[in-house]
Order: sequence, then C-alpha cells, then structure tokens
Amino acid sequence: MPITSQDAVTQALANIRLESLELPVEILALIKQALKDNTVDTSYILDLIRG
Repeated sequence: MPITSQDAVTQALANIRLESLELPVEILALIKQALKDNTVDTSYILDLIRG
C-alpha cells in the first residue's frame, strides 16, 4: 500500500502496534521520504521492521 498522507502513516503504525515503540532512525527516514515524494511502500517498511 503506497503511503500518500500522514493519516496512512499513523494507521500503518497503529495496525502493527508500534505506537509505543521507538522506531530506528532508518525507519523514520523512510517514513519522512515516503510522505515527501511517495516513493516508499508501507510493505517495505514493515519488512525492515520485521527484520
């Protein structure tokens, strides 16, 4: 699912119950990039988080 808005990021994080975790700098950078230019997909971020 492409990230196209702040709401999409919020929902994605809530869906995987990360709201109480501190995200790695790399993940935060990807989220910021996705919001800026829509080039990052939420599944890519999930794959990175899941290791």
